Amino acid sequence: MRTIPLYGLLITSLALAATAADDVVGKYICFGTHPYNAGRYACKVEITRAGEVYRIRWAFEEGYDYGGVGVVKDGYLCVGYESHVGYGVALYKVDADGVLDGVFGLPGFKEIGTERLHRD
Repeated sequence: MRTIPLYGLLITSLALAATAADDVVGKYICFGTHPYNAGRYACKVEITRAGEVYRIRWAFEEGYDYGGVGVVKDGYLCVGYESHVGYGVALYKVDADGVLDGVFGLPGFKEIGTERLHRD
């Protein structure tokens, strides 16, 4: 008899964890490294949702911004975006604490960049 309530609790916990991992909508502070020189940067990121599709906007202090579109699956946010050097791709792991830990690639570079997004 005890296994049924524990089983129900386990299913509820797993469902809540999946929901939390998929809840990436919000405003973030981003800390990243460039792929071409490992130089560091910071920017603001906003993620909105339209159905199952996410819109991402990176805003830099220098006055430029990038836009992208993404999907969330199995605790990861996958994004395609446009930058000043062409189209790029990014992949973020959604940590349990809501931090997005990611890597990205751009055309013309052999190295990847990194980004870590913390809720603002």
